[in-house]
Amino acid sequence: MLFTICLTLFVHLSFSNSKTVFGQKAENFEIFLHKSRNRRETPISKKSLIEEIECLPDIKRLCGTLPPNSDDLFVLECVQSFKGNELGGISEGCQHTIWRHTMDLINDANLNNISQRSCGHDLENLKCKVTDRSGTLLACILDHRDNIHSSPCKAFIQRLEWVAFSDFRLIAHFLDACSSNIDKYMCGRLQPSESLTQGQTLACLQQHIDKLDDQCQKQIYHLSEIQADNIIMDRQLYLACINDHSKFCPEIAPGSGNVYKCLMQHKLDRMMSQQCQDQLLRRQKVIARDYRVSKGLARACKEDIKAFHCRRDVSDEKDIRLAQILLCLEGLLRNGTKVTKDCQMEMVEHRKILMEDYRLSPEIVSQCSEDITKFCNGLEVGGKTIHCLMEHTRPRKKRERVSFKCQRAVETLVKEADAGEDWRVDPVLREACKPVVDNSCKDVRGGDARVMSCLMEKLGTNHMTEACELALVQIQYFVARDYKLDPQLYRQCRDDAVRLCHAKKVWADDNASMDPERGPLVLPCLYRYAYHSQKNLKESGKPFRDNYPQYIDQNSNPDHPITGKPVTR
Repeated sequence: MLFTICLTLFVHLSFSNSKTVFGQKAENFEIFLHKSRNRRETPISKKSLIEEIECLPDIKRLCGTLPPNSDDLFVLECVQSFKGNELGGISEGCQHTIWRHTMDLINDANLNNISQRSCGHDLENLKCKVTDRSGTLLACILDHRDNIHSSPCKAFIQRLEWVAFSDFRLIAHFLDACSSNIDKYMCGRLQPSESLTQGQTLACLQQHIDKLDDQCQKQIYHLSEIQADNIIMDRQLYLACINDHSKFCPEIAPGSGNVYKCLMQHKLDRMMSQQCQDQLLRRQKVIARDYRVSKGLARACKEDIKAFHCRRDVSDEKDIRLAQILLCLEGLLRNGTKVTKDCQMEMVEHRKILMEDYRLSPEIVSQCSEDITKFCNGLEVGGKTIHCLMEHTRPRKKRERVSFKCQRAVETLVKEADAGEDWRVDPVLREACKPVVDNSCKDVRGGDARVMSCLMEKLGTNHMTEACELALVQIQYFVARDYKLDPQLYRQCRDDAVRLCHAKKVWADDNASMDPERGPLVLPCLYRYAYHSQKNLKESGKPFRDNYPQYIDQNSNPDHPITGKPVTR
């Protein structure tokens, strides 16, 4: 497709210096680019951008020698593919000219005219109104882009997006909804009225996503969803990660949403640049606030989310947290409902995201800030801060323990990420225990806590390492406080827990409506019936007696989860 060809070539232009691509001179390569374009979208302006005297030197410097009949959209695609420091050399006069031609390009009447050849039939079906403003028609087209079916029109719209996402002022709804927030958080302070902003305002507002007004927040989520289809639409991330993309994901085309997933999988790699990690964190924060911003999860789990009412009581316009969706889907799996394989794979990837960085959990950030400063200050991300907080939930001395509200926040995170179900979800556990797994649990299939059980069996043996034991015990402390976090135990004991211990029938409770100590009460109750009561457990008595001692005998939770006193049989 034309768009893919252009984007692929622009990426390589950005990787190399602005004059060389694959070892060929840009002047010669532009001829190939021109031949790949099978039509010319002509702007209303009397003079095209490439004919503007003020911009001739800058365009030639950035894009090489372009064919003289290159249309404005093509030239703007080239200009916007370069990094900020390269664009910084553009003269003020040329920046003004580029801005004027960009506004002309998306003027409703002009856009309606130049898009007829590629999108005439599709635009009729969308019923978008043409106004006397710039950006209104474009905003309408973007809002209904999923209803566009013809390949030529999709390619043309993607090319427009590439230019439009360079500047918030080109998208009318965004400007109307977010102008006060832009001022409040100073997200426009470095952007003169006619400068090239390269998506900085949108990125800035995403950094403040949890503090924005409702209408602006809605627009940010919507634009973030659009960005998810193509990393190039997230200009700041694309430019910050361009070398990391080449290093870690060379086989993935830049016009694919899969680039996000690949880069996020390497976020903790020490070879990844800091600026790319920072931009990925910004993106992940938005995903944590609204799961739909992750197109991989939203698409793979769409039918499951719909069929099992995971958005219950939440309108389509409202954002819904990633953790809420994961809890719903995990609850389905725990209760024996089948969830599609693709959805399960996406769930695992997003559970990893939550465990990798405490900053993605609003509860940890708000409830544990003082504890992090006191006990875990200076630790890098990668789950180390989370494990530090876990370690400080266990000391007997109160002054060495985190606050109760912080402990509850950590408990919530462990459940949201379902860290006890798959050892690979937790980066600290994964790194610490990989040698043990490779040596002693290599034939055990991941998931359903099978590897976790294998690791627990190795505690106290020569196969276990000190680092693995520490990370494992930190996780198991929380698993031992809530029987639902051990999938095998939950499967065997759920009916008895409901019947005898007043446990809820569903796996994913509404934490806000729970007694804070209700979860930890279930295990001691089951324990009491298993060992001391004349009222026998039904089917789960033996499995419980087989499983529960591992939490006691193998040092993960030597004390009663409520009283703190040793549990004896």
